[in-house]
Amino acid sequence: MARLIKIIYKHQAVLDIRQTQEYIAQTLGNKKAAQKLVASILKAISLLEENPMMGISMEARFEKNFYTFFCSRQAFGFL
Repeated sequence: MARLIKIIYKHQAVLDIRQTQEYIAQTLGNKKAAQKLVASILKAISLLEENPMMGISMEARFEKNFYTFFCSRQAFGFL
């Protein structure tokens, strides 16, 4: 099955994921939970490659067609 779009991660998004992973692993002392959360986030984001219209449209609230979806009880936004 061909992928329809390519995911491009913003630098700040990558930093946020890394900082979250470090916080859970080091500050909270749970490396396994940190790895599991990051894997879950990356898996959910990868779903967008095959399902680019996935999520809830927020077009009424924003000028651009902005979508949000949830993964591991966290909301993520994308254009």
